[in-house]
Amino acid sequence: MENNPTTLKWNEIITDNFNVLFPEGFEKEGQRMASTLEHLHGPVSRSLGKKPRPIPILLQNQGVISNGFVTLGPRRSEFYTSPPQDYKFLGNNDWLNTLATHEFRHVVQYDKAITGISKLGYWFFGEDVLAGLAFISTPLWLWEGDAVGIETAMSGSGRGRIPYFQALHRANVLDRGGFKYQKQYLRSYKDQVPNHYLTGYLMTTFLRKTYGDDILDRVTERSFSWPILPFTFSRALKKETGLNLTRNYNLMTEEMEGLYENQVADLTLTSFESVNQKRGKAYTEYAYPQLSADQSVLAVRYGIGDISQLVEQESNGSWRVLHTLGVWEDNGYLSSGGDKVVWNEILFHPRWDKTTYSSIKVFDLKTGKAATLGKRKRYKGAGISPDGTTVITIESSIDNQFNIVLLDAKSGNVLNRFENPGNHYYSMAQFASDGLSIVALKHAAPRKSIVSIDVKSGQETEWIISSTENLGHPVLTDDWLLYASDASGLDNLYAFNLSSKERFQITSSRLGAYNPSVTSDGSWIYYNEMTKDGWDIVRIPFEPASWTKLQDMVVNPVNYFEPLVAQENQADILNTVPEVTFNVKKYQQFKHLFRPYGWGWINTLSDRQIELGLYSQNILSTMYMDAGYTVNLTEGTGYWSANLSYQGLPVILDAGVLSGTRSVFENVNNDNRLYTWTEKGLNGGLRIPFHFTHSKYQEDASVSAVFSSTLVEDYANPVLDIDQQRNGSLYSAQYSLSYSRLLKQSKRDIYPKWGQSVSLSYFDTPLKGSDYLSTLWSGEAYLYLPGVLKHHSVRLRGAYQKEDINNYRFRSQVQYVRGYGYTSFKDLTTFSANYALPLVYPDLALGPLLYVQRVRANAFYDYGIGTTPSSDVTFSSVGLDLFLDYNIMRYLPVFSTGVRMVYIPDQDTYVFNVLLGSIGF
Repeated sequence: MENNPTTLKWNEIITDNFNVLFPEGFEKEGQRMASTLEHLHGPVSRSLGKKPRPIPILLQNQGVISNGFVTLGPRRSEFYTSPPQDYKFLGNNDWLNTLATHEFRHVVQYDKAITGISKLGYWFFGEDVLAGLAFISTPLWLWEGDAVGIETAMSGSGRGRIPYFQALHRANVLDRGGFKYQKQYLRSYKDQVPNHYLTGYLMTTFLRKTYGDDILDRVTERSFSWPILPFTFSRALKKETGLNLTRNYNLMTEEMEGLYENQVADLTLTSFESVNQKRGKAYTEYAYPQLSADQSVLAVRYGIGDISQLVEQESNGSWRVLHTLGVWEDNGYLSSGGDKVVWNEILFHPRWDKTTYSSIKVFDLKTGKAATLGKRKRYKGAGISPDGTTVITIESSIDNQFNIVLLDAKSGNVLNRFENPGNHYYSMAQFASDGLSIVALKHAAPRKSIVSIDVKSGQETEWIISSTENLGHPVLTDDWLLYASDASGLDNLYAFNLSSKERFQITSSRLGAYNPSVTSDGSWIYYNEMTKDGWDIVRIPFEPASWTKLQDMVVNPVNYFEPLVAQENQADILNTVPEVTFNVKKYQQFKHLFRPYGWGWINTLSDRQIELGLYSQNILSTMYMDAGYTVNLTEGTGYWSANLSYQGLPVILDAGVLSGTRSVFENVNNDNRLYTWTEKGLNGGLRIPFHFTHSKYQEDASVSAVFSSTLVEDYANPVLDIDQQRNGSLYSAQYSLSYSRLLKQSKRDIYPKWGQSVSLSYFDTPLKGSDYLSTLWSGEAYLYLPGVLKHHSVRLRGAYQKEDINNYRFRSQVQYVRGYGYTSFKDLTTFSANYALPLVYPDLALGPLLYVQRVRANAFYDYGIGTTPSSDVTFSSVGLDLFLDYNIMRYLPVFSTGVRMVYIPDQDTYVFNVLLGSIGF
C-alpha cells in the first residue's frame, strides 16, 4: 500500500454523491472539485444509463506526478493534483477538471458492471471479484477509450482533440497499413503500438457514431452480465451491431486510413535534411534536439529497446551516450545553454510513497558530470540561459500555487521569483536567445496563451491567445516567436513576428512536426519529424520568406470527436460549474479504519490454498485487515486466522493470530508415517520499507522483525521416538534485511543490464520457555551483468544457509539446485549462473485464442554443496528454459509459460518441467 506522511491531516466535504477528502490547506481545490463533480454527475453518467453510488474522492497533493485512478480495492478514486507540463498531454484543459471528467466516467463504468453474473460475483465475493469479472468481460480499451471520449466531449480540449494523441496510429496506418486487432490491442515487442487509450478512443467513437450514443450502454450490459463466457464482449457486440469485434475494428481502421490519407493528400510537404542516423529498426525516439556551444546535436534517446539517455551526435553521425537519465519527468522539452543541459527528474521520499519531488538536473558537457538542484523541491520544467548560468523553472506548492523562479545554475539559490496574483499555471518556460526575457505557455482554461516576461522588470507581454489551438513549445529568438500548434489539423511548427504581429506556418508535415530549436546564429531550425519508427531529428534553413502566411495554410483536421460532442451536447459544462460552498469538517481517520472490500471464497492457486474470509482496507491505505478460514490443499488441513497491518506510522506494525490443524507424512525406515497436530499461534512484527531511487538505478531496501508464539497440541505419532518432540510451545523470532539496486529496463530487456540485490535472514528460538529449538541463518545475493548482445542478460546468484537444528526445522530461505528435491543440511551453499536472451518476436496470432509476442530462452548452471555430520554432498545441474510470452483469448496481461530441461551429470539423468512464470511443476 502507498502511504502519506503520518503528520498529514485530512478534511472532507460530503455531498449527495461524493465524499471529497483533501489535506488541510487544500480547501479551495476541495470545494471546486466537490462542485465540479456534482455538476458532472448526471451528464457523465447519462450515456451509460447508470447512476453510480456515492464514492470517496481523494485529492493527493503531496507529490509531483500527474495521474489519477479509480479502484475497487477498496472503492475510491484518487486525483494526483500536480498538473503536467507537456502541452501534448494537457492541451488547453484545467488538470483537475480533466481528472474529474475522465475518472468519474470510470466510476460509472464500474457501477455499470454490477449486473447479471457480475452482480452475483459482487454479492458473494466483494469488490475485487467484481473488478476482475468486469475486466475479463470487457476489454480495457473500452474503459479508457470511453473515458477519453467523455474527457474530450465535455471540454474544449482533451486528448481526442490533440493530433499528437493519434500520431503513432497515423504513422502505422499510413506507412504499415495498420495492425490487426490482436497486435493493436495486445501490443508487441517488435513494433511500437499505441496504448489502449488511443485504440479505445477510436473504437468507442466509431461505435457511438455508427450505432448510436447508447451502443456502449447496450453492449456492456450484455458483456458484464455474462463475464464467464468466452469472448463475451465480441458476442455482445455482434448481437447489438451485427458484426463481431474484429470486423468492427477493421471497419474503424479502414475509415481512419481514408481520413488520414485525405488529410495529407493536398499538402505540399516540407523538404528537410535528416540529421540523425538510426541504428537498427527498433522504435527509437531522438527527442528534443538542442545545439551545444560547439553546435553538436544533443537529444534524449529512448524507445522500445532503450532506456532514456542524453546523447550527443559525433562528427561521423553516430551517437555517444553522455548520461543515463534517472526517473525522468518528461515535460515535453529539453534545454541547453553554454556548456550545460537541464531537465527534470522525480525524487522519492524514502518512506512515504505518495510524497515525491521534482528536481532539476544540470549536466555539464565539459566535465561530464550532473548536479541536482532542489532535492526536495517541486520544480516543474527547466530551461537554462544561453550563457548557462541561470535556470528558469515553475515552482509549485502543495496547495497548487505556481510561481516562475530564476535559480543559480550552480548553487540552486533563488535569484528572483515573479509575481503571479492570478495563480495561473505556466509551463514550458525557456529563455529567449538573448537571455533578457523568458517565454512560456500561460494556462487560464479554457484558453492558453504564449507570453514573454522581462527578466529584470518582470513585465509580462501576451503574444498569442487561443482557446481552440493547442499551443506548445515556444522558442523566442530575436524578433521571432516559434511555437508548435495544431492549427492546420496536424501538429506543425509556426512563427509569430513580434513587430508585424503576423503569423506563419513553418512546416507542413505528413505525420507531425515537434520540438523546435534554433541555432545560435539563427541560420537553422532543428526539430522532430514523426515517423513510424519514432521521432527523427531534421533541420531546415531559417528562411521566413519560404514560410506560409497563416491565412494561406491548408486546414484539414480529422475531427473524429465531433459525433461525441454532438451526442453529449455538454461541451460547455465545465464553464458553467456553479459556485457552491460546502461544509468542511475534519476527517476522523480512526473512525474509518475498517472498510471491507472482499469477502467469500478466494482461491490463491500459487499458494496451493483456498481462503474463505473477509478483507478490509481503509480509504487512506493505512490499515489492512483480513480474517477467515484457509484450507491447505497439500496437507488437507485448515486453520482460522486474522491479520492486521497498520501503515500510518514510519514503522509498519503487523499482527496476526491463527488456530488450525497440521498433517504431514514422513518416510521413516521405509515406514510411511502420518503425523498430525494442532497449532495455535500469535505473531507480531515491525517492518520499514525504503525507496532510495535517485538515479538510473531503482534502489529499494527493507528491514523487518517478526515474533511468533505457537502452541502445538494433540500431537499424534504412530511410533513414539525418544528424541521426537510432541506437544509444546514454539517461540520464534525472524529478522530480515534486503537491498536492491537495479538499472532501469527497456521493454525488450529480460533482466536489468546492471544491478545487485542481497537479502539476509535470521530465524531463532531465543526464549528459554520454547519447547522447540532451532536456528537458521541465510543470505542470498544476485548480480546482473550485460550479455553479448543488446538484450542479452547474465544473472549470477550465490546463497548460503546454516541450520542449527534441535527438534524444529524452519522453512528454507534460499533457492535450491534445479532438478533436485530439497534436502536439509547443516550448511548449504549454492551458486547459479543464468544467461537469458530473446529469440524471436513473432507477433503470431492463432485466431482469437492465442497471441505469441516473444520467444526467449534461459540457459543455466547450478551448483550446490551441503554439509552433513559425516561428509559433504555436492549437487550440480545444467539446463535450458524456453519461454513463450503470450496473451490468451485477447486478454491484455502477458503470460509466460515454458519448458525446462535439466541435465544432472552425477546421475546422468534428465528432468523435464513445465514452467508457469519461473515456477516449475
